[in-house]
Amino acid sequence: MGNNSPLLKKVENAGIEGIKRKRKPFHITPADFFEEANTIRQLYAQFINTPESNRIVLIPSVWHRKCDLESTF
Repeated sequence: MGNNSPLLKKVENAGIEGIKRKRKPFHITPADFFEEANTIRQLYAQFINTPESNRIVLIPSVWHRKCDLESTF
């Protein structure tokens, strides 16, 4: 069923903004994907204390599959 704990307002607002973006997918460019991915890499690199954010790999399909598995069990 997933996680049913309360969300922070910031998380709720980010989710709403994401849904709004998907409403008009023709406005999403390849550059948008890479810019967000680079930001995520840099933040994660800081989190694990490494200067090499370019060595962090993001694989979108893994996250979607993980969510599918969580909702199954």
